[in-house]
Amino acid sequence: NASTYDPLRNVFPLPSRRTLTESRSKMSAEPDGVQFGALRTFSRQLHQSGCPSEWREGVVAFDSCTIKGRIIYDPVSLKIKGVSNLEDVSVMRLAMQRLCDDDADDVDMNKHHLVFKWSSIHPDCNVSFILARFSLHTITADFYLMEFPKILRELATYELGLKVLVNDAATENVAFLKLVSRREDDVLVIRNRYTGDDIYVIADYPHVIKRIRNALESSSKPTSKRSLRIEGEEIGLSVIEKLWWRVRGGTRAVGRLTLGGEHGRCPLTATHFKLDAW
Repeated sequence: NASTYDPLRNVFPLPSRRTLTESRSKMSAEPDGVQFGALRTFSRQLHQSGCPSEWREGVVAFDSCTIKGRIIYDPVSLKIKGVSNLEDVSVMRLAMQRLCDDDADDVDMNKHHLVFKWSSIHPDCNVSFILARFSLHTITADFYLMEFPKILRELATYELGLKVLVNDAATENVAFLKLVSRREDDVLVIRNRYTGDDIYVIADYPHVIKRIRNALESSSKPTSKRSLRIEGEEIGLSVIEKLWWRVRGGTRAVGRLTLGGEHGRCPLTATHFKLDAW
């Protein structure tokens, strides 16, 4: 209700209650795992539409987000129990008291929410749906090894193809892909055990660029595990930025340092050093 949700929106970047209501009405009530209701619905829709068989070939993208451990959550009542280190925020404390259920045990909501999304690969088909979802305390290569074959099996059962698998090249994803894929001409390929077809693995390039940028930002810090080296020397984003400020010759728009490769070069600007611009 408004008396509890609106105060939360003053602290957290949450959607409006109207947006939340509309989204919830479209969500599946199925438990975690393969979403059979969505599979049946969209498989039937493609069959009944009389569309070409190419429309049933798809791409699956998977990614996860993390809810930080500072939020205390009860998975039984689906209520937020409290937020640590925010005792000075009286509005939040009042909202938490209203949500609190003394009969339920507190559970630290340090969980990953993993989603697999199927989309038709044909440009004229706009069918796209959540294929599987999971709420996990941790994501490992072993988990992927257990669940990914189930996803392939259900896609084959409902006659939906999978040509491309897209991921963000996270550590656990790379570990999983090394176990199940082979390399052909610098391309990772997975053999679909249920159809015999090849699945081509590609990285989501915005995520890859973001990882490089984050590594540059953290590089050379004592606590960082992402240090980057060029010819044995550590290099960080702050070093590049200081060098750019020094050599740009007083011009605010264009510096003398350039960024580029075989497809051309462009001058570095202040925008290149902002995380949101990447």
